[in-house]
Amino acid sequence: MFSDQEKANPGATRSGSAPRVSENFKRDLQILISSRVNCLFLYGEDDIEYKNFQLAVQTLLAKLDPVERARFTVEVWPGKVHVAEDPDRMREITQRALLWLDGFRQASFAIGQSGESVGFRT
Repeated sequence: MFSDQEKANPGATRSGSAPRVSENFKRDLQILISSRVNCLFLYGEDDIEYKNFQLAVQTLLAKLDPVERARFTVEVWPGKVHVAEDPDRMREITQRALLWLDGFRQASFAIGQSGESVGFRT
């Protein structure tokens, strides 16, 4: 999911046009909202994508009702997050994502009986 206008919609940043969230990002966000899944967004304050995501927060996420908004976790870290060539940063991101996922567990994972839900809230 890209909020970056240049990646998702090169025409969105033409000279003289008002900044806007790409249609692709709007579509993808609507799919997330409709699916009622929980979402973790990690951005670095120096990420190019973050500037565009801020626009999405102000225009799209701000319009969600409190129940919908509660399913979105947005974290902004110092520096950059979108840096694939930095293994230490990737490790930090992976650890954070796993901790976030772990927060949805009801109890330790175990093999359940057929039809029994274990591990995640529904």
